Amino acid sequence: MRIDKLKEMEGKKRQGSTGRTLVQGIWLLIAIGLAYAFTEYVLFGGGYVTPNMLRNYFLLPAQVPVWAMKAAIIFLLVVAIQFFLFLGFAIANPRGRARTGKPNAYSDDPDPFDNPYGH
Repeated sequence: MRIDKLKEMEGKKRQGSTGRTLVQGIWLLIAIGLAYAFTEYVLFGGGYVTPNMLRNYFLLPAQVPVWAMKAAIIFLLVVAIQFFLFLGFAIANPRGRARTGKPNAYSDDPDPFDNPYGH
């Protein structure tokens, strides 16, 4: 009985996660595209960053290809975009702003072993 109740609660928590996963995947692709465009056309295309500048600043050997440098910059930009998106959701989401320690009658995570009828 309790195991079934626990499985039912876990199923309710996971319900609707497919849509969120698709949205997160699409957003990740958009972030990668934006980071690629920024790296290719603004940083390297505009002359703000050159391969020799990166080699001298980070003490990279000459064997490191340019595409690897660009991939590292794209990765760092995507991580930064995702971090700021996470921070924005944490600030804007009502659950993220809720103060902890305020008792109320309604729990977000009810106890699966709690018997409301006292049996």
